[in-house]
Amino acid sequence: MKITKFVTILLIIPCLISCYGNKSSKTTQSNNADYDIRLNDSIAAVNAMLEEGNADGEKINAFLDAYMSKHPNCFNNDIQRKKAGKELRSLLEKELENSPDFLSDIAVRFASMDKVKSTDNKGYKYLISFTCSSLQKTGKYNISFRIITALDEEEASNLIDNQKYYIQGKFISLSEKESINIRLDVFDDKTIEIGSIFIKEPIVTPAN
Repeated sequence: MKITKFVTILLIIPCLISCYGNKSSKTTQSNNADYDIRLNDSIAAVNAMLEEGNADGEKINAFLDAYMSKHPNCFNNDIQRKKAGKELRSLLEKELENSPDFLSDIAVRFASMDKVKSTDNKGYKYLISFTCSSLQKTGKYNISFRIITALDEEEASNLIDNQKYYIQGKFISLSEKESINIRLDVFDDKTIEIGSIFIKEPIVTPAN
């Protein structure tokens, strides 16, 4: 993607300047080797960060591909985008209801937890939020969403901040009155913003 190349260049340039600027000032061979190691480490770190987007999500990409093939003009203007957003919401709700594992091949990041009273008022649960900020399996779409669910204290205590997990569970609902937002971003990439997905009886598995 255009942005990926641009960000890569921005991040690596300072390292290159530092490395070769120091080489030009008659550093020793051992120092040069050290600079090369640091440069390689920096490039590796940049590549790891750029690969942070989830390399999975075949089911949701296939779902979107099927819709887009039938509605090739859905990104053309506001009218088309709003219509597509409503239709995609309805179709996605059916998929999530019929397939509890529909999103289970997507590694989502543990984002936050809030202690709340359980619905029976006999104790507390932890309301957990997992996020997928940029899912890019096919390169066709930027997909983002949140999964909201409840865990008991023992289960919640095993979660690690910012770590990724695979999740499946029984679908409750999407965000109230919130249609799926589809748009083209400034780089003409197809962006699909689903919003919050509420599930119950979750099965949470570490992605690593």
